Amino acid sequence: MDDKNKIISLHRKNGFDVTFYGEECVLRRYTGSEEVVYIPDDVSVIGEYAFYDNKKVKKVFFGDNIHTIQTSAFEDCSSLEEISPLSSVKHIYPYSFSYTIRLSEVILSEVLSDIGEYAFCGSGLRSISVPDSVFTVEYKAFFACPKLERASLGGRGAFYGESVFANCKAMTVLEVSGEVRELGYRAFSYCKNLKSVTVGKNTSLSEDVFEAVECEITYI
Repeated sequence: MDDKNKIISLHRKNGFDVTFYGEECVLRRYTGSEEVVYIPDDVSVIGEYAFYDNKKVKKVFFGDNIHTIQTSAFEDCSSLEEISPLSSVKHIYPYSFSYTIRLSEVILSEVLSDIGEYAFCGSGLRSISVPDSVFTVEYKAFFACPKLERASLGGRGAFYGESVFANCKAMTVLEVSGEVRELGYRAFSYCKNLKSVTVGKNTSLSEDVFEAVECEITYI
């Protein structure tokens, strides 16, 4: 094992189970009972399933050193209403915030690189702005978000995967940066209230991007 990946120590304190791998500090599990949680400043990775199915936590405040949120970290946290801006997060893994039905807002980092499949699927987001730093937004990352009304999509050379926003039936406005490379197959299918779409003239639109959608498209 590479030295930087060796487990140096395991700690459990105030409901936080953390593991140190060289210079990385991974939050493996939160076992506390607080409704408002402040992630310790030395944590750099929120581990997979760290808060999974937690029904008590309402607010989470992240430290400035977190660069990765792993698979299903906050999945099914049905009471989660607020998280602080993800100011340093570069990677959001699959299912990270899926089915967080009360989470209405997420401010993504300007250094964010990728968003995994189903990352925010079924969440309570009302709007989303994806920064230009993003390169990949994977399959169904924002699928079936019932309250999502507006999406602003950036990314220099970015690819938005299959059905990435499909079945977001409350969406009315979509703005796609001219820097975006491609919108994948059925990316916005069945967004039946989508009326206003602005998209870059050089952005590639895959088959059935707007399946079952009647909208006016403006090319920029």
